[in-house]
Amino acid sequence: MEPKRWNEIPWRAVPLDPPTLNEQIESPNPIIRSAEVFRFSLLRLEFWISPTGHIRAWLRLNLFILAVVGIPAVTIAPLIVWLLSEIAAAIALALQIVEGLALIALYSLLLFVGLQVFRSIRKKTSPIRA
Repeated sequence: MEPKRWNEIPWRAVPLDPPTLNEQIESPNPIIRSAEVFRFSLLRLEFWISPTGHIRAWLRLNLFILAVVGIPAVTIAPLIVWLLSEIAAAIALALQIVEGLALIALYSLLLFVGLQVFRSIRKKTSPIRA
């Protein structure tokens, strides 16, 4: 028997047998009787909705897809969210550093311009000219 590939998802709609009551329905235990009545009612409802078994096959297929897609999403998604939040924090820190460096450059430029203006004013107002 060769292994099935992922794209060969089984869609085998097996016709259902009509539901029958279990022999334990005559049990004096009320919990067993109520569980058997509940089981029989669900099987009868399923047989009434789809006696060909298409609903059961559809449900099995969707549960299979949920397992294939949902389990990795639930296990990997928190890791991806954490990683992205760490990257965002690193970018925010880098932006704060760049902002600080830009302010240092701006204040240095303002200080330089201010000193040049002060020097030129002092030269113009000084009585001794060289």
